[in-house]
Amino acid sequence: MARLHEGDVVVWPGDMQLGGANRRTCVVISADVNNKLASTVVVLPLSSDLSQKGNLMRPFIAATRENGIRADSLALCEQPVTLPLTAIEGPYGRLSPDDLELLRGRLGWVLGIAC
Repeated sequence: MARLHEGDVVVWPGDMQLGGANRRTCVVISADVNNKLASTVVVLPLSSDLSQKGNLMRPFIAATRENGIRADSLALCEQPVTLPLTAIEGPYGRLSPDDLELLRGRLGWVLGIAC
């Protein structure tokens, strides 16, 4: 597997947490120093269910060729997950700097950390 970076879009085959979820597209949010040294990575799951669009904890991420996301999605900032590197596939793309900054801010808001 290629080394992962913050903002990379990966796929989690599921079946570990989130109630045995099926394949789930995710965004790597752990810092690059973690991604270089640790055997785990922290991701935010994405959902193509846009019914909660406008929810501050679930920012909208448009699908683009560059980010590799297949359908417009919401990032589930209230559901960060730590996974072993062996449990994910990819990367398939990378978020734009603006989208990554949006996720950082919303994640900080969810965790009560000033960003």
